[in-house]
Amino acid sequence: MRFLEYLFFKYYNLGIKLGSKQNASTSAILLLSFVFTLYLVDVAITLDCLFGINWDSRWIVGFLIVSIVILILVFDFTLVYFGKSSRIVSKHKEEWTGKKNLGAILFPIIAILWFSVYCVVKILMNRGVL
Repeated sequence: MRFLEYLFFKYYNLGIKLGSKQNASTSAILLLSFVFTLYLVDVAITLDCLFGINWDSRWIVGFLIVSIVILILVFDFTLVYFGKSSRIVSKHKEEWTGKKNLGAILFPIIAILWFSVYCVVKILMNRGVL
């Protein structure tokens, strides 16, 4: 939960710097949901590579939509509901303000790299190299 609060704090501050304070918690929740959905997709495609599970496109689109909606609701309830976002920001303002952005930057980059490696492996499999 602490890592989730850290990510929310960093993305909240990013939302304040790039947008406005009124929409910062919403943008942080949406970014968190997108990144976690990308991790879910990465796990699904890894299962595809390892076990040869063929996913139907209707299932993938449905899975993406349902997972994003569920993650938005869960993150909204756990991080924003009843003013929790202001408590998280005020509680960790001195602790996490500054140069500790590495985790917030690496977390989505790892998911994107994982997806990119999958695409390269899939290309090699289609060419018959693997």
